[in-house]
Amino acid sequence: MKKKSSFIWKTLLGLITLVLILYIGFRIKEYFIGNKYVSYLEDYMLVKSPIKDPLKLEFDDEFYKNSLFLIGEFHEFAASPTIDVAMFKHLHEKKDIRIYLAEMDIAQSYYLNEYLEQSSKNWIVNIGQISKIYRNEKWGKLKKYYENLTADKKFQVIGIDVIRDYKLLHTLLNQKLLYQYEIPKDKDGLIQWGILNLPEILSEHAYAEEDRLLLNDITFILTNMKESNTRDEFMFRQFKYYYQQKNWSDKSLYGCFGLYHTLQGLEKTFAGKIKKSELGIGSKMISINPIYLNSHLTVLSSYLPWFIADDTEYTRLSISQDNMFDNYIIGIQDFKRVGNKNSINLFQLNAKNSPYKESLRGISNFSLTPFFGIDIKNKNTATTDYFQYVFVIDGSDWVPPE
Repeated sequence: MKKKSSFIWKTLLGLITLVLILYIGFRIKEYFIGNKYVSYLEDYMLVKSPIKDPLKLEFDDEFYKNSLFLIGEFHEFAASPTIDVAMFKHLHEKKDIRIYLAEMDIAQSYYLNEYLEQSSKNWIVNIGQISKIYRNEKWGKLKKYYENLTADKKFQVIGIDVIRDYKLLHTLLNQKLLYQYEIPKDKDGLIQWGILNLPEILSEHAYAEEDRLLLNDITFILTNMKESNTRDEFMFRQFKYYYQQKNWSDKSLYGCFGLYHTLQGLEKTFAGKIKKSELGIGSKMISINPIYLNSHLTVLSSYLPWFIADDTEYTRLSISQDNMFDNYIIGIQDFKRVGNKNSINLFQLNAKNSPYKESLRGISNFSLTPFFGIDIKNKNTATTDYFQYVFVIDGSDWVPPE
């Protein structure tokens, strides 16, 4: 028995020693490989902003020659609305951007625009897990910004996501249609009713031009809901429809979406589909994505395994992408060696002679748990095929739930 116990302990000690040797070897290898990346990042760090300070942005001249600017985010970090608001205000002022593409549906964006436009308008839009604090940090601040703009500088929010709130869409249809109709409230019934009846209603009755355009858009969206196989396919088809119908080819556009949707190098994503399309704007598209260190994320506890979740409705989940149990980014130490702690650090990755044009460092990732990570399968691509700038955020808090 003693021999068996001794064997087990020696085996465990051997395994622990092996793991430590592999880990130390990995870190040493990463350090030396990272030296040339660190040299590059030191030259192309654009912003170092303490996490609690107002975020002031600056970019190289080539950046502003683009036409479509996509910001990828993790929705429930406190730093996310800070970055989004700062980026939109910066580009609105620098590029005169009047169109904010949003990860919401047409009814949600319609009423959100009413909220922006009318000083007394109450918030009625329900978007995912969005809390009052998050809403105030993002849409509350954009509302204040909007109210101080002159009429010729006002912007519009356009939702291009799948229908998320059928009750709100039902309300919008009843508000805009001239006559009372028995419109189903369930998803399948409403979609079918709209596809069959809206074209006929529009052909038989005279509507104000703005309402006619809105109802035409809803008709297309309901058809798109039936014909799209994935959410990103729907978003692309919706973007393409607006791009052509609203003559966006000569305009600059801004959008903020979940990180995955903005990855240009994946053919199935919204950004990837734009890149491969015949629209022409794919070659003038910029994606800016975040990496988080020593931060906390708001997550519904029911989404998490019991050993990670708090015993409350929401979990204040610790996230750091230098942690192999979260979502370890290959090359994360390079950013840490250059960036500041408790700060929002912005780096340009696509400058001339950038090593990020020749490797997947900065996007390639792995996790020792099955809950995190994006699998980058095409090894013939490089980091800048997916995004061209990166925010490295150290010390973001969660968004406290209501």
